[in-house]
Amino acid sequence: MRSYEISKGDIYATVEEGKVLKMTGTGIFVFADLHQGEYRARANVGRPLGMRLSSDGTTLLVIHSSLGLFSISLLDGSVSRLLPVDENIQPTFFDDFDVLANGTVILSEVSTKHTIKQLIHEILEGRPNGRLISVNPVSGGWHTMLDGLDLPNGVQLHSDNQSVLVAETRKMRILRVSLNSGNVSVFADGLPGQPDNIRPSPRGGYWVPVSLLRDTLTSKLLIWLGTWPRLRGALMKIIQSIPIHIDLDTNSAMLLRLNDEGQIIEVWKDPKGLVRNVAEVCEHGDNLYTSSFYLPFIGKLSMTKE
Repeated sequence: MRSYEISKGDIYATVEEGKVLKMTGTGIFVFADLHQGEYRARANVGRPLGMRLSSDGTTLLVIHSSLGLFSISLLDGSVSRLLPVDENIQPTFFDDFDVLANGTVILSEVSTKHTIKQLIHEILEGRPNGRLISVNPVSGGWHTMLDGLDLPNGVQLHSDNQSVLVAETRKMRILRVSLNSGNVSVFADGLPGQPDNIRPSPRGGYWVPVSLLRDTLTSKLLIWLGTWPRLRGALMKIIQSIPIHIDLDTNSAMLLRLNDEGQIIEVWKDPKGLVRNVAEVCEHGDNLYTSSFYLPFIGKLSMTKE
């Protein structure tokens, strides 16, 4: 489960098989399936990732890495595609998004070269192939706000409503981009691990999960490989010629709450690795709910229990 939203006590989550699940007090149900009908042909190269609840609370918005942006009615589960509206913008590896008050969608594309199924290729290539895109879903007009990003991931409108935050995962930092001038500044740098989705906290600030912590063997290996481009190239050729499955699942997880200036003000750790590789954090009441790129469940952490 990668991303989720809570509405009227029910939890909605995106899963790898292309479905959106609905979890209620009576069970778990398939609420919508994005890999049906006309979209089935490209379904095998992607999956649904980021999810948002519309401002009026009647619709789920879901980004699919290779198909674009969808809306799902909470009334009947009906699905409609919002992006792309034409052939001028075609997803390669869309990841996360946020929606401005005027309806503009700001979304991250991890790579314009590799799909999500080729994530290890993107990592080994070590080049900044990502970008941040602004799209008008009504007219179809779009432009690249920022390119040359290194594995851009989570996207979140800043509380000032004048800038947007984007996680640059490989560089273990979060950038802040002005919506008016396009100026870019570093919001949070030197994070203890690789950041994923960014979501607001009702107490102020933003929740950012980080995985592949700097002190883990996997993280150290990736940093070391970054200094050997020829070795990375050789590994890519091996992976391309031999069907090897490689994932970056580690037992490291840390949940950070940052303030509006990007300073860390709260930290939760999971030394036992029960909710490893957390992709998103949602604060609801006295609990933190976590999703993972690898784990088939949503974690629940009470902030009031020792």
